[in-house]
Amino acid sequence: MGILRTMGTGSGLHPSTFRHSSDGMAKPEVRAYVARTGSWPGRARPWHQASGTIDSGAMAWQTAQDLPAPAVRPRDVDEARAAPALCSNARSCIARAASRSSMQTCWALLCPLAVMYLSGCHTVPRDARSHYAGSPVDPILSVDRSDPLEVLAFEQPLDFLRFCRKRCADTITDYRCRYQSQERRGDVLKPEQEMQVLYRANPVSVDMRWIRNAGIAKRVNYVAGRWVEDGQNLFFIELTGVLGLIAPNGVRRDIHSPEAKRAARGSIDQFGFKNTLDRIIETSDAAKDDPQYDMRYIGRSEFGGRPTYYFERRLPFAQTADVYPERLLQLHIDREWLVPTACIGYADEERKKLVGSYTMTDVEMNVGLGDDDFKP
Repeated sequence: MGILRTMGTGSGLHPSTFRHSSDGMAKPEVRAYVARTGSWPGRARPWHQASGTIDSGAMAWQTAQDLPAPAVRPRDVDEARAAPALCSNARSCIARAASRSSMQTCWALLCPLAVMYLSGCHTVPRDARSHYAGSPVDPILSVDRSDPLEVLAFEQPLDFLRFCRKRCADTITDYRCRYQSQERRGDVLKPEQEMQVLYRANPVSVDMRWIRNAGIAKRVNYVAGRWVEDGQNLFFIELTGVLGLIAPNGVRRDIHSPEAKRAARGSIDQFGFKNTLDRIIETSDAAKDDPQYDMRYIGRSEFGGRPTYYFERRLPFAQTADVYPERLLQLHIDREWLVPTACIGYADEERKKLVGSYTMTDVEMNVGLGDDDFKP
């Protein structure tokens, strides 16, 4: 009888119409009414306009408890799934609702979607999720509004990186870490190398000692302005093998010499957290007007046992490989230090062709390194 009491809402359907068909489904007239109005007969307004309240992200819906409950057909679920901003959690809820044979339950389970919209949470568009298949972290469903840095990372990724760069310049004087590097040189992917690194910001000073897979050098040392020849900074190289026997005291080379460029994609004076952020921001600014450019915050992750903010950037690499360093960049920003602890670049969306991987672990910040730590 509850349905008869609500007939004044203007559905225009005779009360007998609301009885189920023999297979438990709502009759065709009812299904057509639902498809046309977005509401079950007897509701004064569509479900998404139903009166209710929001309190700390929780929504209480005013519903007619004695409405009939026809079974949810697969077609009904497919139509609901087509909502453009529906998050994956809501879609899984709808799938479970199908087994409960209750359209009212289906509407109620859509409430989290309405909560996200009305409470101001942001969602990642469904059509963008296919880009991130294979990412080390699932795309975020919502942003933690209590974390202003995460909000900034989501809404303005480049501004977030600029903030990280300024904080790095203002707060980090030196550090030591383990540095892992692997690069593609031409068509050849070199073995991953591991080094113990000391870094000082002023004057820029770098000391690298190879732990694994050393090439011709087992140690390099650079201090800006220490050795200058013809206006060019030099760095010290301690050689391995036979070359080490020939030059036991090491050699000095221009940091931008052809030999240095063959050994690594970047010069030693470009090493460091701030320099890495400089390059990412500069390249992104240059590409941001290209339709293939995309810089997006994906979600919270971790690297090297530490929590991170995880980003992915896409550049028009296939057409301008000589200009841009990679097609896809995976970027981890340490959540405490706000520095890039992992930068992994690929030439393709499928992540099959690695261009370069640069990661830092066991980082110790502001340890008070001095001149003695950078003696050749």
